[in-house]
Amino acid sequence: MSLASIGSLGGGALILAAFIALQLGRVDAGDRRYLALNAGGAVVLVASALLAQLWGFVVLNVVWAGASAWGLVHGRVHGEDLRKHSTSPSQRN
Repeated sequence: MSLASIGSLGGGALILAAFIALQLGRVDAGDRRYLALNAGGAVVLVASALLAQLWGFVVLNVVWAGASAWGLVHGRVHGEDLRKHSTSPSQRN
């Protein structure tokens, strides 16, 4: 198995872990753990996509990582609880 394949499995696992935790109500979309898993997974996927020269996936995951990192930095800079800006399933009802 190539390094790109191993990286894609690892990065995908991090993003899926964040998604599953969100669906199970363990985290909110503004939770730092959710954002960190998404950012970390996307960075690993960027590296993997670069190795495989899959340019569309490079762009997708650079944007994904950037959006997640922005959420992490934005909450830290402004000292906000990012969860108050998100809508979890329990808040929509």
